[in-house]
Amino acid sequence: MADPNNPFTSIIDASTGAVSGTTNTGFYNYILTNTASTCADTVQVQLQAIPNATPTSLDVCEDVAGSGMGTFDLTTLEATISDDPITWYEDVALTTQIVTPAAFISSATTVYAEANGNCTSVAAVTLTVQELPVATASVVCLGGNGTGQITVNATVGSGTLEYSLDGAPTNSAMNL
Repeated sequence: MADPNNPFTSIIDASTGAVSGTTNTGFYNYILTNTASTCADTVQVQLQAIPNATPTSLDVCEDVAGSGMGTFDLTTLEATISDDPITWYEDVALTTQIVTPAAFISSATTVYAEANGNCTSVAAVTLTVQELPVATASVVCLGGNGTGQITVNATVGSGTLEYSLDGAPTNSAMNL
């Protein structure tokens, strides 16, 4: 294979198709010559870089408390993963395509984003479902002076809960 503007020799491994002797992308002429007759044929080959697919992660809250299931919009990650078009898969073998990546319902798992130019690359994407806090409240009876007490019971696996009443400044409660 040779570039008429930059002649050199490259070797193409017939069993794997791997090209050695160049790291430059571009168009090259592949010349096949019959050494017995010196007859030759030429075909133009384009060498392209494999797209860079960057692994990433996405967290969502549970859709229903205690279900462990969440709805992921995988399309929000595509620009982070690659400039090339993305095809989403549930398995590392890339056999089970995710047909609705904008509304993928799943528990915590790893999915795979295949960056598809003329060449492809795959990135693992870790999906995490965060536990949805559960709150219950009782009826508040106001006294004659317009005061009362609100009691809210909240449960969450770990972390800090924030709360507000009708958009008032946010407050935090530790270890609920």
